[in-house]
Amino acid sequence: MRIYDTIIIGAGPGGLTSAVYAASEGLDTLVIEKSRLGGQAYSSAAIENFLGYNKISGKQLTNRAVKQAKDFGAEFVNDNVLDIMRIEHDRFAIIGQFDIYYTKTVVLALGVQYKTLDADGIDNFIGKNVHYGDNVLDKARTCKNKHVYIVGGANSAGQAAVYLSKYASQVSIIIRGHSIEKSMSAYLIQQINGISNIDIQTKCTVKSFEGGNKLDRIVINNNGQDNEICDCEHMFMFIGAKPSTYFLNNILDLDGEGFIITNRNQETSIAGIFAVGDIVSGSVKRIATAVGSAAIAVSGIHSFIANIPIDK
Repeated sequence: MRIYDTIIIGAGPGGLTSAVYAASEGLDTLVIEKSRLGGQAYSSAAIENFLGYNKISGKQLTNRAVKQAKDFGAEFVNDNVLDIMRIEHDRFAIIGQFDIYYTKTVVLALGVQYKTLDADGIDNFIGKNVHYGDNVLDKARTCKNKHVYIVGGANSAGQAAVYLSKYASQVSIIIRGHSIEKSMSAYLIQQINGISNIDIQTKCTVKSFEGGNKLDRIVINNNGQDNEICDCEHMFMFIGAKPSTYFLNNILDLDGEGFIITNRNQETSIAGIFAVGDIVSGSVKRIATAVGSAAIAVSGIHSFIANIPIDK
């Protein structure tokens, strides 16, 4: 039975950074990811405020991080984790859909899932030409010379708008609030203000989606009063996220919103299990924060392993 020094569940920026640091420091490391490597960051069209990069796409950053981790010896496997069990005081069993994995420590880098929009008819078009915060890079060319709508006012929405404006005839950002100044970085707001084919529709909500085999129209409510029917062929939604703690409710201490509570060493309520990135309670949802928490967690892993009795 192979026992890893650490198993990292999730391969977003926090998980990949954990893999790089752990493997580079000689820890036998496995990364388990159930879907696409890179997490939410993968779909970012242009990351411009990450240290050392004036501009890099999420896909490029992910590919570099994966290669770096593998070069240091980290292994990757595609599996869906269903449960975590402590089998000894210093051993954990990770129960996957396809296999069982054993480790001395665990790093949870599960990230978050996009929240869904409550609007009539939306389910008819999800995955066709309505998307939740992903596929911007893949779908951009299909938006050429079309009017594209984005719901959301944070950085991910702003990055998508800037990128899509290169292809679409018009990009409309729909937000419920009065402005994007409190939710979006200043550099993005400045870019958006300088792009003629991006407009921001404030105090608006999408009420319904209409069309046949594809989306043709949306109904927008303006300031709780007037409804407006707008032609729309593509919609991207960035309306917040919820933690991916679907199997942890009875295992770890979580806050009221389902995020994992950790100490200053990123260790959870169970010794030997650490959490990093967006999944952590009170975390700032930035790549740099995920990277920093991963570095702290790996330091904690070293301390935990060092204190395991030799006869174990």
